[in-house]
Amino acid sequence: MALLGAALSAQAQAQGQVGNTTVYRCGSSYSSTPCPGGSAVDAGDARSAAQRREAQAVKQRDAALADQLAAERRARERAAAGQQAIGIGPATASAPAAKASAGKTKPQKYKKVPARTAPGTASPPATGTR
Repeated sequence: MALLGAALSAQAQAQGQVGNTTVYRCGSSYSSTPCPGGSAVDAGDARSAAQRREAQAVKQRDAALADQLAAERRARERAAAGQQAIGIGPATASAPAAKASAGKTKPQKYKKVPARTAPGTASPPATGTR
């Protein structure tokens, strides 16, 4: 545990040194070297040491949780490797059922329907003789 605390404090010190470097704004970009017409920008880390330690602890908890969730996902994927997705669409008939029903169906016959006349028009005269 002491080793972890030492590593965290060393990392916080390194981040503090990086935060104290001068940054220059050169137009719409930033640089660590001065440029003509550029202005110095305060890029220091305004957080306290306690806030940085808390942020590191949160980062480590999040990383551990992400690793745990990834392991659970991989386990679920391994368990589902042999399974197939359910079908979404019309069900296909099995071969024996298709053969059995093939001979029983007949095409449907349609009756002829006499032509209709437009509304308001007289129907054609009936002829009794040929």
